[in-house]
Amino acid sequence: MRWRPAPFFSPKKLTVFSLVPVVVTTNFRSDQFFFSSPGGKNAFFLSDQRLRRQLDTGSFPPLVDFAGQRHVPSAWLGVYSPDSRAALKTRSSILGALALTSLPQYRYLFSRREVFGGRCTISNDGEITLSFESEHTPPCVYDIHITDRDISWMEQLSIKLQSTDKNVIRELKALEYFYRAWSLSPEERFPVLCMALDAIFGDANNATQAVVDRVCETLDSRATEK
Repeated sequence: MRWRPAPFFSPKKLTVFSLVPVVVTTNFRSDQFFFSSPGGKNAFFLSDQRLRRQLDTGSFPPLVDFAGQRHVPSAWLGVYSPDSRAALKTRSSILGALALTSLPQYRYLFSRREVFGGRCTISNDGEITLSFESEHTPPCVYDIHITDRDISWMEQLSIKLQSTDKNVIRELKALEYFYRAWSLSPEERFPVLCMALDAIFGDANNATQAVVDRVCETLDSRATEK
């Protein structure tokens, strides 16, 4: 029997997520993730020419020989991760951070525009797997644009995604909750946003007061304790 390494020690695979209300003006790539435009010559940043010839990054599924229905993404999010489950978790933190870049008055304005989901995982040996899951973003009325001005926070987020620091992990967890609340109705969103606050500010020994104290500290005099 041939020994196979445990997933924790497996080489990182690339999982790409098709996005709709996101427009990438400036491509970004780090060791942890990338945002790219579907119109680029090498939107998935692949060095393997043979593999690149199998892919059509202008559509989802991004396979040249796919015979079923195709959708046209406006952007790609790529995540480097040992497996698809870890990639989904990282996706949530990244898109939670992306949601924060939208103006508050636009963040929860949704339309009936068509959005779709799906992801594609590409292993180092060229194996490609597809998943047709629910959409990754809500149908925002206004597109979210990724430009030069976003490079700084994306670089910081990439560093945080590699960290094992407890406080950083709490920040990433808070972003996951913020992402989870993004597409919900106001009444459903409220408790999930409270969970995001608890994730980053909470203390098991003094839960409510710890959140109150940290929020007041963060916002200075703009928020009352009540």
